[in-house]
Amino acid sequence: MNRQMLARIGEKMAEKAAIERGYQILNRNYRCRWGEIDLVLKSNDIVIFAEVKTRSTNRFGAPHEAVTPAKQRQLQKLGRWYASENNLKGFNFRFDVVAIMTDDAGISLRWYENAF
Repeated sequence: MNRQMLARIGEKMAEKAAIERGYQILNRNYRCRWGEIDLVLKSNDIVIFAEVKTRSTNRFGAPHEAVTPAKQRQLQKLGRWYASENNLKGFNFRFDVVAIMTDDAGISLRWYENAF
């Protein structure tokens, strides 16, 4: 399975987990000139920007470890842009990481709320 297919499977799993948590999906794969946010979700008065990382091996580290400080800054910039573009005044914001591991043992999903 190539990286794009693996990433898409991970994003679909994260969407399903978000719905199971009672989150409303506002946007999938939001893109602007600074990059992409995998999922934009809403829970009551909180807008959640979720980064989904899927791996089939720990050879390069666990999935959530791929969200480096530089990636965190980029996601925060994207979140501010999204909030401004969509007039999201009066909401609180949170950045989550959804780590998905697929290997011979099966598939596991771990949701890191307020990851950074």
